Amino acid sequence: MNTKKLLLKSAILLPLSLLFACGSGEKKSENDSSLSDTTSEESLTEDSKSFNYILPSPLQIASIFHRAKLKFDDKLLNKAESVNKYNTEIKLTLNMGVYATDLAYCLLNSQNQLSLSYLKTTRDLADKIGMGSVYNTEALVERFQKNIDNVDTLSDIISTIQTESEAFLEENERRFTALCIFSGAWIEAIYMASKTIETKFNDKIATEISEQHVSLRNLIKLLEEHSESKQPEFNEVLTKLKEINTMFENTAGYKAQPLEEGEEMPLSFQLTPQETNAIGAKVTELRNLVVN
Repeated sequence: MNTKKLLLKSAILLPLSLLFACGSGEKKSENDSSLSDTTSEESLTEDSKSFNYILPSPLQIASIFHRAKLKFDDKLLNKAESVNKYNTEIKLTLNMGVYATDLAYCLLNSQNQLSLSYLKTTRDLADKIGMGSVYNTEALVERFQKNIDNVDTLSDIISTIQTESEAFLEENERRFTALCIFSGAWIEAIYMASKTIETKFNDKIATEISEQHVSLRNLIKLLEEHSESKQPEFNEVLTKLKEINTMFENTAGYKAQPLEEGEEMPLSFQLTPQETNAIGAKVTELRNLVVN
């Protein structure tokens, strides 16, 4: 895959068609029961260096709430009106990822008007970071509103956004932008999942949180290749992402999980309630830095 393609299916609104399938009531096979089953593995080569690029969509974790039948909690959302306080490119791109995850969460829980609100918010952010051409008409919002209960049509709308966003960022060589958006989406997804089981532990959700360690590790590798990540405003985010990565790798389940031949790390492992809450607290700290 061309390195200019930023795998936006792992970053912004792009993987929502998969989330719609998770929430559409369609019968899923046993092979579809875990987020890890939807993980895609790609190979990237840059400056004569390559590594396996495993970045499942962090937005897929929103489907945990649907499958686990967890009660919708609007307190987990970053308020749509908060968008007006973000005025730097780093804040704008990080929160585009945050709001994309919020949109997914609302859609899966049939929060129709909230979904529309978050679609408009992501459109406003896209305009501010120079991606307005992807949302270049009111017709997009009007069509979304008109078909808010039609899963297939909403999937088509998201597919259009995916195609146009992918093409836009490829043509404009804006790889770091996509990685920032992915960072925000990953942070919000893990924040939501960990908060949901903070007081009532759910073993399955904790394990699926552990599976997101793979995407975190590879995200950190990619960010470190970009000089932009050394900007003071983003470097603090990168530092905290590394701290969270270290916390994952210091858990008892990570250390005890046997590796298959050729594996550098376990793809999933068990987290205890204490470990999950500790990781969740660190993610919440980072999330507060991003959204405030």
